[in-house]
Amino acid sequence: SKVELLNRISYIYYNRDLEKLKSYAEEALALAENLSDLNGQGASWVNIGNYYFGQSSYDSALLIYQKALE
Repeated sequence: SKVELLNRISYIYYNRDLEKLKSYAEEALALAENLSDLNGQGASWVNIGNYYFGQSSYDSALLIYQKALE
């Protein structure tokens, strides 16, 4: 699905470009929410958490990772 593809692209940018990672993850999240795709939403939140982790914002990353579990 497009949500899965966007999340995969987002993950690829983890060690390359955190801003692109976040951008693709947010696009995936918006689409997943629109489609009521819970798995896609969870994966998107994990990727957004990875953005904050990569920025060394560990408290923010933890909050986002917890959202992924909801």
